[in-house]
Formats: sequence, C-alpha cells, structure tokens
Amino acid sequence: MKRIIFSLLVSILWVAGAEAQKYIKVRLYGGTNPYAITEWNNWDVNTATSPAYIYSDGSISTVTGVLTGAFAIGDNGATYGSASTNPMAPLEVLRYVSGLSVNRSLTLHGLSADKTYNLELYASRYNNSGNSTQFVINGVSQAVATYQNFTNKASFTSLAANASGQIVVSIEKLNTYLYINGFTLTEISTPPPPPATGDGWSLSGNDATAAQFIGTKNNVPLLFKTNNVSQMRITTGGEVQVKKLKVTQTGWADYVFEPHYKLRPLSEVEKFINKHGHLPEVPSAKEVTTEGLNVGDNQAVLLKKIEELTLYMIEQNKKLEVQGKEIKVLQRQAKSKKK
Repeated sequence: MKRIIFSLLVSILWVAGAEAQKYIKVRLYGGTNPYAITEWNNWDVNTATSPAYIYSDGSISTVTGVLTGAFAIGDNGATYGSASTNPMAPLEVLRYVSGLSVNRSLTLHGLSADKTYNLELYASRYNNSGNSTQFVINGVSQAVATYQNFTNKASFTSLAANASGQIVVSIEKLNTYLYINGFTLTEISTPPPPPATGDGWSLSGNDATAAQFIGTKNNVPLLFKTNNVSQMRITTGGEVQVKKLKVTQTGWADYVFEPHYKLRPLSEVEKFINKHGHLPEVPSAKEVTTEGLNVGDNQAVLLKKIEELTLYMIEQNKKLEVQGKEIKVLQRQAKSKKK
C-alpha cells in the first residue's frame, strides 16, 4: 500500500497567552445583614484583620486585609441607590459604610511578587454632603466626592506588591469625614515573555547538522493561529487538537470494487484471526503501541475492510436468494405430493 504524504505549511509566531485574572470582592459591614452573593466577601470591620478572602470563583486566596482606625459602621438604608441605573458596585455593597473623622489605612497582605493587581475602592454616604475621600497608593492619589455617590470610584491599575507582599492604601479625609464601603482587587497573572533564543519557539533551518524541530523546550502547548484564533494545538502531553483534519493521498481503497480484485475467502480470514488476533493488514495492538499509527493509512485500511465486508454481504445475499428459491421449489413439491 502506498504511504500517505502530509504537507504542512505553517508560520511560527510567538503569541503571548491571555492574562489570567481572578477577583477578590469585599464588602464592609458591621456583622448584620451579610450580602448573600457568594462572590462577595463580607468583612465585619469590628475585627481589624479580615480572614483570608475568597476569590469570586469560590477558591480561597492568601490575601487578607487590615483596616486601621475606629470601626464605626453607618447604614445608608436598604433602598439606598435604588434609583441609580448603573452603580459602581451592587447596592448591597453600597448600603454599609465605614466612616471616620481621622485618616486611616487599608493594607492588603499575602500578595504575590509575580502578579500585578488592579484595585477599585468604593466610597458613598447618603448624608454629610461636601465630604470627599482621598485614596493614595505609592504617591498616586484619587479623590472621590462621597455624598450620594453611585458611580465614581477610585481605580488603580498595574499595582505591584511591596517586598512584604503588601499593597498599602492611605485613606485621607479632605473635609470632615472619610468613607469606604468596599473594594475589588483584580489579580493578574501575566504569562512569561518569549523565552531566550535556544529555549523558545524554533523553526529548523537549512543547517543539516543542527537539531531539526519546530516547537519549544518549555512546558507550554504549541498553538497554530490564523487571524489570531487558535486553529490547532499540540499539548504538552503530545495530543494534537484540531477541529478538522484533511488528508490528501493516493492509493484509496476503491480498487476493492474492481472486477479483478481477489477477495480473500472468509475461511482464510478466520484462520488468520485465530492465529494473529487481528484482521489481515490491520496493525496489531502491540504495533500501534510501539510504532504508532499512520492516520491516513489506517483510514484507508478501514475503508478497505468496510468495502470487503460489503462484498461478503453481497455474496451472502446472493446465496440466500438462491436458497430462498430452492426452498420455495421444495415447498411446492412437498405440497403436490400431499395431494
């Protein structure tokens, strides 16, 4: 049987993986009326240090928070913000607020040095107009007017933890009071940059003495993309994942239906199976395990066996038709003798 030749034309391009993001959502309150949505952490700030926060996907993080200052909690009311069409956070988060008349700080502990973070802070109060709260991280400040504020939040991006694994937020009053209702911390895992030459994606050249390979020495899958959409993936476990596989070949099995094709007798097929434990021309389990399987060749062999099976069925059908006619003749003869 002729071997099948695959032709593969590819362009190799390093494509950085998408950033993986996880979220820690925290709502401050005083111990009553916890928010029932599980993706939000309820932090009872009567306790200065929070327990380890839960990610919005339900997994446990290493991150905890410490809030300094007195822990007075104000209630903006169960219907606070109900007229707002696009609030910065769920209204249940904006309901309770921790207020203070002196500056304080929020420190997030347990952060990773190999991740970056975005942080949104919410500050809203139903009364005490004219107050603004200023949030400061690494010398960068953002002020929020808190009176009946449903849309304006302090937003910091691309933050890195300090050497102690912390992000420290200074919370400052610009007028009489400062407020904080909660915050959302986005944890961003950035994929590694393209590896250095010799360890990264490689396409072998014309040097016959060089190692000939396409791929990577790193433990990452090899992606083939068109229009920036992944069309084929080779996993680190050696699996090739594609939506469709098209094979162009010669030697397809339609020659089985040619008049000169010699069909192996079924008795001979039976002897071969009894001796070898598999069909003729079909590789054994041991061969597949040790040598692998040529996909195109295997498809051709399977088609050949299906076509041979069809011929066997046609042959058997002809015999059954002859037998059926003979049976009818015998039945008529039997009836005539009875008369």
